[in-house]
Amino acid sequence: MATIQFVQIVPAAEPIESSAWDELVASDPDLEAVSSIPGRDPRTMEAIDFTAPHSARWVGHPDGVHFYFRFYNGTIVVGSTDSHGVAKAKSIASTLGASIEVSDD
Repeated sequence: MATIQFVQIVPAAEPIESSAWDELVASDPDLEAVSSIPGRDPRTMEAIDFTAPHSARWVGHPDGVHFYFRFYNGTIVVGSTDSHGVAKAKSIASTLGASIEVSDD
């Protein structure tokens, strides 16, 4: 089984601007802008959408898996992903002049 990891794209100095992230999403054919992310209510387990402005769904995963990149307080978070998602996060970080922090779930 693949290792699932929590990934955060963090700025080198100043917070990542939402406008810079939005421009990157608009120019990357493997990213699709979204304003909400699917999830589950932790009490009822009912499927719900969480509001997540300036977020993107990655549609370029080699296995067709969709991971979500969520803009949050000047960083970009991928709640959980695999090695392909980590590689995509590294590519995004490089473009934004940022770095990534990875931890195992």
